[in-house]
Amino acid sequence: MEIIREPESNYLSHSHFKASLNLALLWPLACLLVSWYFWSPYSAQLKVTRELVFEHYQFWRLPLGLFTHSDLNHFLSNSLFLTILSYFIAKAYGPKILFGVGFLLGILTHALTLFFMKDHITLLGASGLLYAFWGFWFSLYFLIDRHISITRRLMKIVAISLLLLVPHSYEPHVSYLAHGIGFFLGLLVGVTFFYLKKKRFRSFESYRYILDPPYNPAFAELEDEFWKVD
Repeated sequence: MEIIREPESNYLSHSHFKASLNLALLWPLACLLVSWYFWSPYSAQLKVTRELVFEHYQFWRLPLGLFTHSDLNHFLSNSLFLTILSYFIAKAYGPKILFGVGFLLGILTHALTLFFMKDHITLLGASGLLYAFWGFWFSLYFLIDRHISITRRLMKIVAISLLLLVPHSYEPHVSYLAHGIGFFLGLLVGVTFFYLKKKRFRSFESYRYILDPPYNPAFAELEDEFWKVD
């Protein structure tokens, strides 16, 4: 008979922060408000190009480009998964990570993407931030949820990525560069955050101990009787 240790729960098994849905809705709400202004006759004021940002030093345009969407379809396509990911991040890691780290990831993704783009192209939308959130969540899931085998964790990440993140057709107006930069920045920040908080994350791990084969009282009674035979 052998004693086996089985995983029972970890950091991701618990909800650590309240009002997560309310917090999650703030990202798409901010995008909607700024985009609404962009859809008005004043849209030219929100133009975000490499030339304006890096040659004319108008860095204030970076957050505008992050929140602004070209039309309603563009806004809706980002908002669903942005809200879902924001909810899970807020529930597990709190508003400081959701907004502080999220804003920095979004701005950095936007800035790096613009840096490698041509001068006349305008970059709009929160898809870079969305992919950064995916990278952030994937890296922490992989490192925290070690109750599941490495192979299964990788298979889950690859399956979700192929289903939701890899485009099934090419669209010329979509910045795939922003998606890639955001995703890898999110991975990097997620790994860094994990090692900064590793002790806390590991403190939530719990296990249970079981017998293999399971303990059978009836069999134990028979075994006792057997050893009593003279």
